[in-house]
Parts: sequence; C-alpha cells; structure tokens
Amino acid sequence: MIQLKLPAEVERLGTFLGIVEQFAHDQGFAPPRIRKLLLVMEEALLNVVHYAYGHEGGEVEIRCWEETGAIFIEVRDQGQPFNPLNVPDPDLSADIPSRRVGGLGIFLIRNIADGVWYTREDHNNILKIMVRNT
Repeated sequence: MIQLKLPAEVERLGTFLGIVEQFAHDQGFAPPRIRKLLLVMEEALLNVVHYAYGHEGGEVEIRCWEETGAIFIEVRDQGQPFNPLNVPDPDLSADIPSRRVGGLGIFLIRNIADGVWYTREDHNNILKIMVRNT
C-alpha cells in the first residue's frame, strides 16, 4: 500500500499522479489501463481541489493498494460532505451552450473506473475507486 497526504492544491496534482502512475506500473498494469487510471484520478483530485474546501484550503490524501488484479485508490478529504455518486449524469444530447455546468468529471469517473464507492466517515469524504488491469 502507498499513502500520500498533501495540501489540496493544483500544484500538487503532478505529485499525486506520478505516485499513482509508478504504483500502477510496479503492479504490471498495461499503459492503456494506467492512462485510464490517471484520468480518473485527475478528475477526482481536481474535484477536491476546486470544491471541497472553498477558500479555506485543506488537505487531500490518497491510499493505493492492489488486490486480485485491480488497483484500489481512496481519495480522502475533510471538506464539505459531498457524494459524487448522487450527481446526475450530464445531458450529453443537449447543445453545449445549453448544458449545465459541472458534472462531466464525475460522469467520466463513473464510466471509466470499474468500481466507484463513496462513504462519509469521521468528517472525511472517502471516494474509493477501482480499476482492473484488463
């Protein structure tokens, strides 16, 4: 298992993604699956950076482990309670100017990852993501 906790800042995104990429590589994940994992992680982390804390600032923590050919990652923050699984899918059939702002990143996470779960524990938002190596 690897674990990393840093300030929830855009400038830290590369550090998080680099750790996840190296972990997936070390687990023998194929490059196309690594790219999908990194896209999912980027979207999840950007949601925390932009929305979890408002102007207060805070931290985000990731925990990664491998289990039966899949990588599991928990993204934890102590921001406002927010269950991304309750966000409705965007209307992709609507003209772009008519679409509601937001929600596309969450849509990508749900549709690219092989599993996504959310819990709120001890003032923590915990988004658990699974990506298989197949």
